[in-house]
This record gives sequence, structure tokens and C-alpha cells, in this order.
Amino acid sequence: MNWSKKSFLFTLLTTAIITLSSTHVLSQNLKKIERQAIGDFEKGNFVDARDQFKTLLKSEWNVNSTSSYLASCYLELDEPLKSYEILSQVTEPDELITYLRILSCYYLEFFEEAENLINDFPDSTGFDIEDLRSRVARAKESYSAGDGILVQNFGENINSENLEYSAVMYNDFNKLLFTSRKEESSVTDVDGLAFETIYSTEIDSSDNWKKAIPLNIEAEKKRSHDATVQVYQSGNKMISYKDGQLYSSTLKNGVWSKDEDFIIHEGKGSDTHCFITPDEKTIFFASDYQSDGAHLDLFVSQKEVGGGWTEPEPLSMFNTEYDEDSPFLASDSTFYFSSRGHNSIGGFDVFKSTYDHEKNTWGPPENMGYPINTVAEDIYYTTEGKLAYLSSTRLEGYGSLDLYRVYHFNKVKVEGRLMDDNKQPISDALIDVKYDSTTLKSYTDADGNYEIFVPINKKMHITFVKDSLNLFEGDYIANIFFKDKNENEFNFFIDYMSPDPEIIKGNEDKRTVKHINVDIKNDYEENPIIASVPRSAEESWSDSVNYVAKTKKIADLQSREISYVENKEGDIDILSSHLKLREATVQMKSKEKPVEEPTTTTENLSSLQPDNLPDGYTVQILAMPIKRKPEESFFDLLGSAEVNNLNGQDGLKRFFTGLYDSFEEAMYAMRILRKTGYSDAFVRRMSKYAEL
Repeated sequence: MNWSKKSFLFTLLTTAIITLSSTHVLSQNLKKIERQAIGDFEKGNFVDARDQFKTLLKSEWNVNSTSSYLASCYLELDEPLKSYEILSQVTEPDELITYLRILSCYYLEFFEEAENLINDFPDSTGFDIEDLRSRVARAKESYSAGDGILVQNFGENINSENLEYSAVMYNDFNKLLFTSRKEESSVTDVDGLAFETIYSTEIDSSDNWKKAIPLNIEAEKKRSHDATVQVYQSGNKMISYKDGQLYSSTLKNGVWSKDEDFIIHEGKGSDTHCFITPDEKTIFFASDYQSDGAHLDLFVSQKEVGGGWTEPEPLSMFNTEYDEDSPFLASDSTFYFSSRGHNSIGGFDVFKSTYDHEKNTWGPPENMGYPINTVAEDIYYTTEGKLAYLSSTRLEGYGSLDLYRVYHFNKVKVEGRLMDDNKQPISDALIDVKYDSTTLKSYTDADGNYEIFVPINKKMHITFVKDSLNLFEGDYIANIFFKDKNENEFNFFIDYMSPDPEIIKGNEDKRTVKHINVDIKNDYEENPIIASVPRSAEESWSDSVNYVAKTKKIADLQSREISYVENKEGDIDILSSHLKLREATVQMKSKEKPVEEPTTTTENLSSLQPDNLPDGYTVQILAMPIKRKPEESFFDLLGSAEVNNLNGQDGLKRFFTGLYDSFEEAMYAMRILRKTGYSDAFVRRMSKYAEL
């Protein structure tokens, strides 16, 4: 498959760079470096081009042109933050710099800033600004709608700062093959990246992924591409990709046989990916053999009696003028593929379609939406039940393409017993679970039993309270694994019989995060232990399956006061499963008022002087005429965060928060502030305020 972007956004971009760049006669050496760098860029070797343009920029050679090329290299290498930083330092931006900054904002998900730049962008025939405008609008709409699905990175034992993609799971989800272009290889392809290599790993006895190793022991020296495509026939047959063609091999005595040609058609071209149905009678594949290498299309072919394949038929309802790749047919007959066309919000997006048996045709492709699709590249989607695998260049990854697990649910039921160290049940104890800005609560029944839905793969702080005493508290993460069983029981043993209440109160361990390993059988239709809950629906959704104190009478419930806690965003978090018993008349009023955090107001802002500014970066959130005063409510979302202000010589007062040593730390804080509601927030070096 030889992964590369080849994005149509950058096809136009390359033309624009060549057209708008100029050459200054300065140093013959720098001029030579520039020629070599541009040559590497045009060949698609963005790694070597990046390094050479960095050298040119340090020498301040043709700053706008060099910055444009360097930023473009970073975008092609899936590093939009570095692109944004380079472009932010250009003092006199031209159209190309501005266009690149729009792209950087788009890939960083700074949609408001991207829209502002688009609105101010002059009319130009050199840039398809309207296409970019529509993509930003689609992305904003998709991001606001997605919820109830969890996308989780496979972790550092699988992913690296290089490219990892095309996950193939087999042996009951316990073994994994995937493709990587790791830098540990001693040879590179013409694009400056290592050749594709298949890696293998499996889950150990502790339910963790082992460090991945190459399937080919000579992987570090080879000069060919080997990539995962599909494992089938109970894990005994494999389809792989090598240098533009598909190959098959068989597992015998634990060893994969030598690759054999897997020929589907007679035409010349590159076949990048395929999916063979379990009965091995139908194959879906992606190829450029009918477009003379211009773009990838999807095809289908049937197995003939003699073992060959029928003439491939193009899947015209899915194919566009752009690339379509990574076909996959799920066990429920839903067809998945990735496309850069249709209504994609990024590069490759994942689409799905179902077959209409009455019309004998596939239905229109449906974009899977956020969080499966992002403004990045999202491809190689495979699924079984409510578990799926995905390759993506999204922001939170370790490097470029990373492998992700997709859970089509975001909460899991954990049940168990709360007992003292003599294994005697502790009844009517409060179980308080906190994560992010959410609080969930439940109670134990007369036998110490509890059950509660908790978020998966998210750090929680769990506290057990009995008679106003903290019995125990600690940090936990619910890990999800898929095995042929349902294992969601987790018992807590508390030193509750201690005669000293202070010892009970101090019975805590915050030093380590303990793991609640939940094994889930993949038969979700009858499985009550998972739930997909959009945040917008949490107000009316119970955090527990039911109120487990079954031995209590309704009268007891009527006298129990339950409380709601309002989080920082103003949403009401459900605190207990009493909502399941709506027929009981439960008096809902607060037992005690929550402790209010100190908030930032215009009375406690810190004023700074331009001649006494600290080093580092900050995030500016507001600028206004000095004589005006901001509304008190403007700072409500900051909580207790410190806000500084400074009067500029231009008549403006600027408000900013935080002090960070690095640009990356400040950018991370800026993203949080923008998502909180400060859409105009941006990063600025503190020393810059002395010039204003």
C-alpha cells in the first residue's frame, strides 16, 4: 500500500508554492541547498526537504518562500503544530503563508481561526478557498454531533513517532499484525521514510500488548514494501501487499510460507488492499489499474470454478475522482471503505453502506462522522460487533499514522461486593466516582453488593463512604478486553473493623492507578454490561443499572435525600441510580452545598508592566480599549486560573492567562481554552507585549 498522503489539497498547494516563490541571489551554497530542497519536495521526499528548508530558514534565506515550503513539509508529515509555529513567526505574510496557516488551523481543529482567515482571504484563482471553507463547515458540524463512541490509541508498545497502520486481529482478538515504517530500518525509500514492514504482537498474561517485533527477521535491511491486508481461514491464510501487488501465504507449523502472487486481474496497476469474504467466493479490492495510476477505485470480483476470478466490476456507487481504499465487509453485511471524496471532512474518511436486496444494489455511502472521522487521515477500518480498529493521523497520536481501537460504547457496568477484611459485607455505603467534571454515585445493598456504570479507559477517583467516614479512596481505570466470557466483577476489601476512625479515614492509596480489567464477550445484543451514552443525554440516564439496595423498602427511599452536583460546564451529572425508581416519590434536595471554587473576576486581575515581563509563552484571550471594562461573566469559565492584563501603547488592554516554557505547552493550553469557549484565544511570546 506504500502509505503516503497524495492529498488533492497539497497538489494545488505545490503549484501555488512554485508559482509564488522567488529566488534571491545571496549565497551560492544556500542557493544550491534550495534547489536540492525544492527537488526533494517535488519528488515527495518531505523528510529530506524538511531538513534542508530548516537550514535555509536558520540563515533567513528567502524567508516567506522557505517558510512556505517548510510548513508544507510539516503538514505532509502530519505535524500541523510545527507548521503553525513556523507560519506564526512570519512578520509579513503573503497569500500563500495565509493559505498555509488556514490549512494548519484546519488540521489543528482551530475552526474559528480558520474561518476568520478564510473570510479575510482575498479573491484568488490560485487557491480553492471555497472548498476549504466547506470542509471547515462540515468538520465543525460533525465534531459537534459525535458522542457515545470511544476511540483509544493502542499505546506506545504498538505506536511510535513513525507510521503504524492496517491492524489485522486474529486468534480471538489476542494477536495482532500491523504495518509500520519505523526509522530503525537502515534503508529508506525515495520518500525518505523506511520501507513498510509487517510487525507482530500479542496480549500477555496481564492483558497488555507485548512489544511488537518484525515478522521478517531481515526487516532492517530489506528494500521492499511488505504490508498487512487480511488474515482469514481461522488465522491460517494471509493476504499481504508488496511493492504494488497483493500476495498470499499460508501458516504451517507456526511459520508463514513464502509469498505467492495473488492475481485478480490482467491489467497493470497497483492493488493496494482487499477483503475476501469468509466463504472465499467474493473479493473486494482497491486498485488504480483502470485510472492509469491517477487514483484508487473499488472493485468486486467473484471466484470461478477453476479457482480464478471473474472480470472485476467497479463499485461505481462508491468511486469518485479521488481515492477510495481499504474495503471491508463486516459479518452483518455492512460494507466499509475509506474515501477522500463524497462529503469527506478530512483526507480519507470512513464510509459505510448496506446492501438493498430488493433493488439489488448497495445503498448510498454514509460518512461515519466524528469521532471515527476527523480532519486528519482515517483509514483501514475493520469491525466485529461493537469493537473496531482504525488507522489515523489525528492529533492525539504518538506520531503520524497510529493504530486505534474504536469502542461503539463509552461506559461499562462494574459490579462486586464491598467487604471488610473479615469478608463481612458493608451495607448502605456510598460509592462516589469522579472523573473529568463528572460525579457518579451509587450505594451498596444489605449484602454489600454494588453495580455502577463507569467510563472506560479513563482515570477515575473512587471513594467509599460509610457513616460520614471515608472508608477508602483510590484511582482506577476500567480496562476493556474482548474474550469469550463476561467478567465484570470487582470486589473491594476494606479495613473497616479498625477501632480507630482516623485509620479508616486515612485508608487510601493515591500513589498508583489500579486497573479494573473487564473482559467482555462480543455478543452485544444480549449483553447488559455496556452502554453508549452521549454527554447530552447523561442528565436523563442512570449511572447504574438499578438501585441495588433491593432489600430496602420504598419508604426508605422516600426519606433518602439525594443530591445533584452541577459541573463546571453547567451540565447536571447524575449521582445515583435512584432515577431508575421514578415511581418512588423521592425528595430531591441538596444535603449540603458543594464547596465553590474561587473564580476570576475583574477585581482580582493582575496588571503587568512591559519592562518587567517573564520569559516564556502565554495565551491571550481578550483585547479591548483601555477605557473599557470586560464583563465579569467573561472570566467565569476560567475558574481559579490567574489572568494578567497589560496596557499597550496602541490604546488596547490585553488579557492573557498562563505562563509556559515551550510553544507546544502553550498551544495545548490554547486548545483547551478554545474548546472551553474562548474561541479567539491564541499563543503569544511574553516578550512581544513589550513591543505593543
